[in-house]
Amino acid sequence: MVCMASALDFSVVPSGVDDLILDASTPEDWLIEDLLQRGDQVVVAAQPKLGKSLLCTQIQIALASGSSFLMWEVKKRVKTLYINLEINAKQIAIRLIKQAGGEDEFQEIKETLFVENEFKSLDINSEDHFNGLVEYIGRISPDVVVWDVLSRIHSCDENDNLRMAKTMLLIRQASGTAASIVVHHTRKPPAGMEEKNQGAFGIRGASSIHGEADLVMVLSKKGGIKGGGYSLSFSARNIEEPEEMTLKLSKDLIFYSYEEDKQNELKKAVLEAFGEYKVLSSINLNDFMRNYFNVKNRSASSYMKSALNYGFISHERMKDKTHQYTVLI
Repeated sequence: MVCMASALDFSVVPSGVDDLILDASTPEDWLIEDLLQRGDQVVVAAQPKLGKSLLCTQIQIALASGSSFLMWEVKKRVKTLYINLEINAKQIAIRLIKQAGGEDEFQEIKETLFVENEFKSLDINSEDHFNGLVEYIGRISPDVVVWDVLSRIHSCDENDNLRMAKTMLLIRQASGTAASIVVHHTRKPPAGMEEKNQGAFGIRGASSIHGEADLVMVLSKKGGIKGGGYSLSFSARNIEEPEEMTLKLSKDLIFYSYEEDKQNELKKAVLEAFGEYKVLSSINLNDFMRNYFNVKNRSASSYMKSALNYGFISHERMKDKTHQYTVLI
């Protein structure tokens, strides 16, 4: 395989101190604030049929509409291209319309959201395919290209470090100045570890797939969450690495923070517990939490502590050594 990189100019002069100071002061070109910059390469990986393509269409909707992705803001709309090699055209259209909020909302992003469904498989290692992709993507001029899925983009041995490094480089080059998001699979987890996020080390194939990416997001199932939950882990080079997140999936096929879900449910419980009262005794509040969440005393106390931490209630120890709570919301 030959890497179709442009010829190098060895007559250039290396950067000096003044150049480096200028480079350091150049503002970042954020597409997703504090997460994704123009030109970045991202790998989104998960087990088959777990939701990695859903996560990527959610990212595409956020970028195309200028909304938000999980906890990160998208401050302006940008043009997006989804090269879809895995999902049938009808299914991806249904998903995107649902994630956008309906057909009316979907119409509002017709200038910034595009999907290519006609390519069934690609070999980016082929000079003809590579040059064709460069011309095709250049004609659309997107800010972000999603490549779904890696296994249908190349003809290499997936475990060959050198060849997969070159494949990832070719994907980056074919994307031009756009950020590239590459959808990939994780290895089958060991027995008993099915609901533990293995992180970037769980990515299937050569380690260079991880090594070439600026950001890796790995989605896995997570147990112990009512209604089903997910874990999203991160491995990052150019940003402060986010902590692992616990997610849930809405009926509109949108992943959202489980912490936010818990917080909203706890807020609802606090408001219902106090009703028209401003103050409750510790015993009364504990009893309510125990019955509301169907838990034992210790867990009920944990909910009360969380409500304190969120600023929903305040605590006061009385002179008779009893405890009372005041609602703050």
